[in-house]
Amino acid sequence: MPDAATDVPEGPVPPPIDPWVGIARVQQEVGLSRSTIYRRMSEGGFPRPRELGGGVVRWVLSEIHAWKASRPEAPPGGHPVQARRGRPPKAR
Repeated sequence: MPDAATDVPEGPVPPPIDPWVGIARVQQEVGLSRSTIYRRMSEGGFPRPRELGGGVVRWVLSEIHAWKASRPEAPPGGHPVQARRGRPPKAR
């Protein structure tokens, strides 16, 4: 009877499968809205999805994780301070 501990297939081990995810999962992963994700993509600051045909696009999850890891951490208790767009508030 073969020993299960020694029954290892010969040859190279295939790499783990990297999941491809849709926009809803990307939004969950990064905490950004759909429009912000697409705006950052157009500015070159966010990973682009792959076109799978028939209008279907998916992001490679490891690319999303790498993007998150490259971002500065938020200060304790909140989001990083960002410059406000538009007109300054009216003086009272």
